[in-house]
Amino acid sequence: MTLVMPVAVLKSLVVNEPAAFFVGVAMTLLAAFATVGLVGIAGVRHLRLSKRIVVSQDDLGAGIAIPSRRHLAPLLVGLGSTSVVGLVVAAGWFLGVDAGPLAADDRGQAHLLTVGGIAASALFAAFLGFHSVKEVRLYPGGVRRMVTLRRLWSTRTVDTFVPWDDIVELEADEQVVRGVFEVRNPIIWLISGPALPKSSRLRFDEPNRVRIDAHLLVAEPNTLLTVMLALRESAPLRRSLADSGASALLTPPPLRARLWAQTSASVTRESSAPR
Repeated sequence: MTLVMPVAVLKSLVVNEPAAFFVGVAMTLLAAFATVGLVGIAGVRHLRLSKRIVVSQDDLGAGIAIPSRRHLAPLLVGLGSTSVVGLVVAAGWFLGVDAGPLAADDRGQAHLLTVGGIAASALFAAFLGFHSVKEVRLYPGGVRRMVTLRRLWSTRTVDTFVPWDDIVELEADEQVVRGVFEVRNPIIWLISGPALPKSSRLRFDEPNRVRIDAHLLVAEPNTLLTVMLALRESAPLRRSLADSGASALLTPPPLRARLWAQTSASVTRESSAPR
């Protein structure tokens, strides 16, 4: 789709179909964002330590702050610009302004641009008004997950903190999203001994299990899990989380090493599978 849509855009320019051109540009942008997202899910985006991973100070002390990816920003820019351009051009045609690219007999294309602009505006409002922002922080004393839920004009933050001594296990898992393609998003289950208060749990959490959506964070998921496992076992390492250079702990290994490890694991699973 990412390769085909630019061809359609060029063709619409040749045959002088402005509406098809704007629709083609919108589809090209959406296909490009989807491609970038799939590449990111595959782990290629984690080439180096993100500059957004920093040591911050808050009410629980100093620790490593790991924010979520800005995955909505390019999508919102694409939808917003597409809707504005489409609606402006269509409005110019309906108002009889000759400055637009549509000719006087392009009624069908004006209607197409209007519908496309309204649809893009609706998607823009939906993504902007209903989304969540996640952040994980690692302190010498424990793990904190902060999730800000935005629902139109309402904003609510669910704050969950689990001390290291209460963490029984850290379990790697996958969130499987089935569709045209099956997507496996890496997640980490933080298993606590004492039950967590209901006010600090999200709907997919359990009384003793906290889900960390590792695929939405700027840290490489496997590196994050490895560091958290090491921190759970080592009190001296946990004390180093307050140091100014503690964020270097989350530096991902070279991409070649990760791809080799993933290939080796796949081969091992296939060879051990019953025949």
